[in-house]
Amino acid sequence: PPLWGKTWFKFTVGIFLIVLFLSAFGWRTYRIKKRNLWLEKEVKLRTKELEEINLTKDKFFSIIAHDLKGPFGYLLNNSELLSTGSNHLTNEEKEELVKIINISANNLNNLLENLLQWAKLQMTGIKPVLEKVNLSSLINSNIKLVNHLAENKNIEIVSLCKNNSNILIDT
Repeated sequence: PPLWGKTWFKFTVGIFLIVLFLSAFGWRTYRIKKRNLWLEKEVKLRTKELEEINLTKDKFFSIIAHDLKGPFGYLLNNSELLSTGSNHLTNEEKEELVKIINISANNLNNLLENLLQWAKLQMTGIKPVLEKVNLSSLINSNIKLVNHLAENKNIEIVSLCKNNSNILIDT
């Protein structure tokens, strides 16, 4: 019989095909395991990144809530003082309280506007435009907001900021 018809040839070819199949199967299994390990590392990395982003988001919302609480507190305290103590207040004191309420409302509005602009910047990727601002005047305007409340509690607010201190802010 021809070579391919002999039993030992058929047996050798059969063994060769089985070894070839097992090798291909083993190689494929190895590649899949290697890919799965890489994917697991990627999932862990992305999970860690998402956890960090969530922590940053939580911290950001905490800061925003704290920043919103201040102007709301000024509004509530001054409006309460105006409504409950209006019989004991002079017209000048009433006008001062109304001015403080107006300034607090404007500050609150500005804070919300800044928050909306920040959210828009995060979505569109627009870069901030920095401007130099006098820190002392910024601090003094905030002290003016709460000074009336502090005076009622015999508290003196003093700014230790130098007059020529400038900071960069996004306009």
